[in-house]
Amino acid sequence: MADKSLITLLVDNDSWILPYVKKLKAQIEKLGFSVVLCRKAQDVSEGWLCFLLGCIHLMPSTILNKNKHNLVVHESDLPKGRGFSPITCQILEGVNEITVSLFEAKAGVDEGDIWLQESIKLNGTELRSEWEQIQGKITIKLCLRFILEYENLSPVIQVGEPTCYPRRRPGDSKLDFIRSSLIFCGLLTMNVIQPSLYIKVKSTGLKFLQIYNIFRCKINMVQYIVATIKSWNIQAFRDFTPGMAGQWILAQTPGELEDILNKGAKPRYIFFPHWSWIVPKKIWGNHECVCFHMADVPYGRGGSPLQNLIIRGHQETKISALRMIKELDAGPVYLKRPLSLQGKAQDIFEQVAKICYKLIQEIVINEPEPLPQQGDVVVFKRRTPIESELPADVKLSRLYDFIRMLDADSYPKAFINYGNYRLEFSEVHPVDPTSKTLKATVTVHYRNTDE
Repeated sequence: MADKSLITLLVDNDSWILPYVKKLKAQIEKLGFSVVLCRKAQDVSEGWLCFLLGCIHLMPSTILNKNKHNLVVHESDLPKGRGFSPITCQILEGVNEITVSLFEAKAGVDEGDIWLQESIKLNGTELRSEWEQIQGKITIKLCLRFILEYENLSPVIQVGEPTCYPRRRPGDSKLDFIRSSLIFCGLLTMNVIQPSLYIKVKSTGLKFLQIYNIFRCKINMVQYIVATIKSWNIQAFRDFTPGMAGQWILAQTPGELEDILNKGAKPRYIFFPHWSWIVPKKIWGNHECVCFHMADVPYGRGGSPLQNLIIRGHQETKISALRMIKELDAGPVYLKRPLSLQGKAQDIFEQVAKICYKLIQEIVINEPEPLPQQGDVVVFKRRTPIESELPADVKLSRLYDFIRMLDADSYPKAFINYGNYRLEFSEVHPVDPTSKTLKATVTVHYRNTDE
């Protein structure tokens, strides 16, 4: 039996629209509906309505039959502009007013009856991040209109000669200077926030020259600074920020951060995914600074949260995005996301980096107001290297946790001293689920007996 109060939102890929879909989910829930966000078509439940948003796969009839209505948002005046990347293609055609259609999904590509239409008006200078924001907002508006106006709506069939846009490939972003300046500007508009726009340079012997950085410094974009250390955080910056709106600047030391600000940077936010220094008031007092803490604050404020959580027996925690204030880890909370504490420290830290950038993306798009922390305050003490010595007379499970919680690059490994040598332990794992034996890599160092 289909649930008449259930609405499903399906996004079947890691689309840029996902944060907007999450915002839509919250707004529909306020209307009294049960809402499920699915990432796979097979997870769609039976109900009244399913919105297919940003999907890249055609839905089989077995999925479409689960709901009375299956609706798609498509940025063209259907039947013109069916197919892929309709906004991109229309920008290249020089179109500045784009129709957005909400239609009923059918087995064919973009062939269903149209329920609602809105229009997007561009001035011709919007960057990709800017028209994606417009697109996200109009998607939310159309979906909410359908729900609120449903009793008074009637779908209409598509009329006219259909046209279809082909799927765009990376090579379609190659600049051809023989083509018109309008096409050139369209390519720049679509790609300026992504390192995918390139020129083939034959005379210099270079294969491809990325021009993304050349143009973005000349275009008025919102600035964001990420101040962070550790190799996994630096790599996450390089992986995530090319696909995010705005100009992104990396600082890896306090000196670099101050130099960037002294040279006139005016960031909307300064993000601190992992930072080992106290940030001076002249920075957090004059800029909106966001730090990230590996605990469900106010529980777990303070130092070495990963080690302190594992040693206390926790198997999961939350990543908290906080507004930075004078008191350490005490600022109001923007967002929290769950984190598993399984595996070695290196794996956990790398997962934390990915979660932090997803939080950053949500904050940049939605600009949420941080809320005060609630609950009893528990403060962790920062651990010192000498506390990495393996404890004696403990259970095997605790020994396993002790070794893995310290197993990360540039962290003091679990160790024991043996005469003039220090034995460090890493890569620990049980031999099998029922075994009372652990296997680990042991590295032997000569040490001063004065240690």
